[in-house]
Amino acid sequence: MEQISIQLLKDFINKDFAMFLKTKDRSLVPRVREQYLRDINNYVENYLEDSALIDFKSFFAKHLIKRFLENRTGSTARAALTNFLELLCSADLRKIDLESYFRIKETIQSVKKTPKEKLVFLTEEDIDYIMHKTDFSTKQTQEKILTPLIVTLAYHMLFEQDHIYKLKRNDVKIEERKIRNLRHDYDESVDKWLEMDLYSYNVVKKYCDQYDGALDAPFVIIKGEPASNQTVNKMLHGVYRSTKNRSKLTTTVDVQKLIRSRILIDLRNTQGQSLMKFYEIMGMKRNTQLENALHQYLQEQQDIKQNN
Repeated sequence: MEQISIQLLKDFINKDFAMFLKTKDRSLVPRVREQYLRDINNYVENYLEDSALIDFKSFFAKHLIKRFLENRTGSTARAALTNFLELLCSADLRKIDLESYFRIKETIQSVKKTPKEKLVFLTEEDIDYIMHKTDFSTKQTQEKILTPLIVTLAYHMLFEQDHIYKLKRNDVKIEERKIRNLRHDYDESVDKWLEMDLYSYNVVKKYCDQYDGALDAPFVIIKGEPASNQTVNKMLHGVYRSTKNRSKLTTTVDVQKLIRSRILIDLRNTQGQSLMKFYEIMGMKRNTQLENALHQYLQEQQDIKQNN
């Protein structure tokens, strides 16, 4: 069975799968094609076992498909897997034989979505504790510098994991107190530079004073290696799931929760007036955390009206 490295697999997805989607069905609008690509890349980054090589049949292991579809709640996740399967079974490639194609397709279609759990948000008190009172053990010297950095990139800059690990040294301008908004690479309507407030500046400067590197090198380094999709949240989990910290918080901490909590807190504090600011940073394309926070805010406003 032919095997492929994870990096080559990602290249294949972003080039060959992207081209396949563009030519296979011209009725697919660009936004949907982009979402399919994000879905498959998410599958590779979060659900494939840590392995240098993988073959295409094990790519579609039933337990991986199940976990992905149970957690990836967007409406395109199932279709993204099916389309990627069709590409691999196409006459040009034949990476998947016909018998396996029908078996895998049946698996994709048969996995049932689990009911959505109610989304949880961090409170303002949680955020205050995270930023100013986090308890670090004497052994967590690296965590003491890296955790505030990840928190401020997620909460203040609204960066998701892929933004954090793609950030380069030359994207951070300490003297000018600003960080480049990586969303500007594919959406020029958003702000290109994001200003650091005093807290963010102090956190980022402290990190830069400790870790140095070439201008084109990855900015966030975790345990001597460039940050990855997995290690960013793993760092937060390691700190905030400790008994001391967890007992002081209303919920767990991860990048997605920090982003949507920041948006919700700002919407509450400005009576919704800050919404345009978030569009200027995140763009008008669909963003799950922005949608989640806005939905929660509007639901709260509706509840207030009904109770008055």
